[in-house]
Amino acid sequence: MTNRKPEIAPAEYYHFIIDLLSCNDGVLPMTKVFDAIESFYGRHFSAADKRLMKLRRGSRRPKWKNNVDWAKAIGAKQGVLATVTHQKQKWLVLLEEADDFWVKKAQKKKKKRSFKKKCPKCNVWCRLGDEVCETCDHEFPPTPEKRRID
Repeated sequence: MTNRKPEIAPAEYYHFIIDLLSCNDGVLPMTKVFDAIESFYGRHFSAADKRLMKLRRGSRRPKWKNNVDWAKAIGAKQGVLATVTHQKQKWLVLLEEADDFWVKKAQKKKKKRSFKKKCPKCNVWCRLGDEVCETCDHEFPPTPEKRRID
């Protein structure tokens, strides 16, 4: 029987990230977070941690980075961590300890995405619920009523 090392769990990464950010004024670039995790845990990575996972765009990355993303998601859901883009770089923010600049950046609301339709007259994208194009006043045909299936 082989002696397999267990995979490092997202919860363990979560606690490491909290400690790491606490020692760095609550903010670090994501590249430094990954570097710190790799230097601390790297020699303890199991084969499962090192396994390359396929991503949607055809690229690959080690599973341990996926587990780090799960750890960040745990922190975001609890309102403790946030990922912020600043000067074309991703930063990880510990909301309890970061200064106001980072907290405000983390709290900015993202634009709500909505379904769109294209105006046939001026080719401008309009909200699906619009009855008239805001640019050229073209009237869209009425949307059909919802049908009930019995």
